Amino acid sequence: MAVAGILCGLWISIIGFIVSPALLVGEWLVVHMMGWVTPVSLNLYQIPLTLMLCAIGLGAFPLLKQLTMYLVNFFEKYIRYNLRSIYTEK
Repeated sequence: MAVAGILCGLWISIIGFIVSPALLVGEWLVVHMMGWVTPVSLNLYQIPLTLMLCAIGLGAFPLLKQLTMYLVNFFEKYIRYNLRSIYTEK
């Protein structure tokens, strides 16, 4: 169960990394369309940081997909092994 939780957390993090540039653009659009005063949190250093997060997310996506498939296959074999060991006659 812990492996599934860690894997789920990794997927959520990677998706958040990939979507981060869209979230930044959305924040800028909302602030400017509403006519609000630009908050201090909207600095120019956020652009390269979000692009770096997106690059990390896009680079880690295939690795995480491969890890997920490996774990699925491993646990399928593990469950089959357990079922054979339980239901075989001695």
